[in-house]
Amino acid sequence: MNRRVLLIVFEVLAFALFVVYLLPFFLIVMNSAKSAFQVTAFPMELPKNWLQIFKNMASIWTNPNIAYPSSFLSSVVITAFSVAVLNLLCSQAAWVLVRTKTRFSQLVFLMFVGAMVIPF
Repeated sequence: MNRRVLLIVFEVLAFALFVVYLLPFFLIVMNSAKSAFQVTAFPMELPKNWLQIFKNMASIWTNPNIAYPSSFLSSVVITAFSVAVLNLLCSQAAWVLVRTKTRFSQLVFLMFVGAMVIPF
């Protein structure tokens, strides 16, 4: 095959994977612009009024039964603490893993690298 054709096939495949990857995010935005009835009755249909998204956001932020602001703050605090602890512990484990020259440490290192390389 011609190199140019291979490049075009690769770009089309990459774009298709990009669309598949972004589809759940589009569905979230699309369904957040609908009323509760429209989401359950017609989940794959485009919203009739895209400005409904702002009304829904205001409803979530101001509804005392949901308590979104305090839930959001709790999530931020838990996430920040978790990332700090994981960063501390994982950097120490990585230092030991790289400094130890055994077959087992190399295998574990390759498994970690492989987990980062494979996107799914």
